[in-house]
Amino acid sequence: MTTGNKNGYRLAWLNQPWNTFVSSISTISTPIVISGHYGIGKEALVSDFSSVALCDKLKIGKACGKCQNCVLFKKGTHPDYHVLMPEVESNLNNEQYLRYASRYWSNKKSSTSVKSNKTIGIDAVRLLNQALSTTQSISNTKVVVINKVDMLNSNSANALLKSIEEPRGRTLYLLICDNLLNIIPTIRSRCLKLDCRGPSPEELYHWLKTTHRLKTKECQLFVESQLAPMLIQTIIESQSS
Repeated sequence: MTTGNKNGYRLAWLNQPWNTFVSSISTISTPIVISGHYGIGKEALVSDFSSVALCDKLKIGKACGKCQNCVLFKKGTHPDYHVLMPEVESNLNNEQYLRYASRYWSNKKSSTSVKSNKTIGIDAVRLLNQALSTTQSISNTKVVVINKVDMLNSNSANALLKSIEEPRGRTLYLLICDNLLNIIPTIRSRCLKLDCRGPSPEELYHWLKTTHRLKTKECQLFVESQLAPMLIQTIIESQSS
């Protein structure tokens, strides 16, 4: 995984939240909520945040990719990395999130079942809290990602709040949502806020041209479509598979 380069973060429109996080990684002690429109790359950003937080051999704000923590993180087996998200999101997120999140799903055999939960229930949060208290740490930091944090119900939000207020060791909470105002106020008030914006037409064009190596006309068509960049990426990958 590429978590950055000498010219900034790999998704240029997310440079500001990336730099804010990397510059304060050693001192962050409060949960962080990452908000912004759907499909702009928040999940990718948080995944890269996580790799930096877990790595014990950082190189100028980048995960080394070679230490034990980095290797386990890439394999999807790091014991100090935890993901919660609604089961109905199983078709909308990357494979890495699915591997980690499925540990806390009630319907593990069929994540696309119509019975899959639309919310993040209290059972999932209780399992998370248990894992945080019993799992042997190999990293200096435990990382908890909650995607669609606004999908916590009142009971699960209260259970999470207790865990946030009484963390076991150094635990970094990274909360993702599309709209900051949809988060339960008692959780929102305890978080550092990182607001993410989508790309400008120029940034999107450059990303399509340099990262995906599309022809000029293809880049222009995608820019004019006003589709979210991660949706565009999914389209491009599906056409090349």
